[in-house]
Amino acid sequence: MARMFTEEEIKQITNNFRNDLGGGSFGQVYQGQLSDGRPVVVKRIEFHRKNDDSKWRHEKLMLETFSKHRYFIQYMGYRADKCENEGYLVMEWLPLSLRDVVNCNKDVEDDVNEWRHLTNILVQLANAMDHIHQTRFGTDRSTYAYGDMKPDNVMLQKTNEGYLVKLIDLGSISKVGSQNFAYTHGYAAPEIYSGSGLSVQMDVYCLGMIIIDLLTREVITDKKRAAEENRRRKSKSKDSDESKEKHNKAQHMCHQRGHMVSNWVKDKIRASHESMRALSLIALHCTDPTPGARPDMKEVERSLRELRQ
Repeated sequence: MARMFTEEEIKQITNNFRNDLGGGSFGQVYQGQLSDGRPVVVKRIEFHRKNDDSKWRHEKLMLETFSKHRYFIQYMGYRADKCENEGYLVMEWLPLSLRDVVNCNKDVEDDVNEWRHLTNILVQLANAMDHIHQTRFGTDRSTYAYGDMKPDNVMLQKTNEGYLVKLIDLGSISKVGSQNFAYTHGYAAPEIYSGSGLSVQMDVYCLGMIIIDLLTREVITDKKRAAEENRRRKSKSKDSDESKEKHNKAQHMCHQRGHMVSNWVKDKIRASHESMRALSLIALHCTDPTPGARPDMKEVERSLRELRQ
């Protein structure tokens, strides 16, 4: 149950803000520990700009709403300090992300690459995204979308059954039609660069790009492309070439050998040619350049469930 923390408790949890995990344009993140020993992260947001307080309240509302669902990060509580012009959000801490899996990090256990685990992770991810799309807030009947879905925002919790997905960075969730929303080069749908507002079809595109990453693992194993991705992320130019390039390369692989699975991944997952082809086609369907040609998230989840063993 989420609760309000005191200033002293926040300092104790973070050991006086000693373990800084980094941050971005909206807040700094610190690793900490509750009094009962549970590891947590504390997001510290300073209210310097006009909308900082409302952004903090929005993220707090998203955490309160979605953390009740098993595929979202657990929300522990908050603290708002108007005198110091800052707010805090306390959440569970998980060490493993889908980015670690995509990057083939050495400390990632090999079993995560098994077909049953990979497909189950994708089923959970599609289910979580669809839950966002179906959620309504009271009398507000607006549809919401995640917007900035990428492997970095998907945490994984090891369980006896496999891996449990936990979505983070819930402040990214915005109303469909919004023009002011977060996105990441390499995962962003092409219509974003022509000025389209946020849509659920953009989330479907992001999921397709994540599937491509998991099946090819080329985006990050190639150092040159990693450097290019970093350059694009820092660049202010609106350039959709990266996601188009990933899509086109994956499509070319499918035409050549029936699927886009790299040899390294193929050796790990040990799936049939038909299964690899089916998942590859789901990814290409999700990343169709035309938004209306993409399946809805519920359809994607259904297709992924059929592949799960």
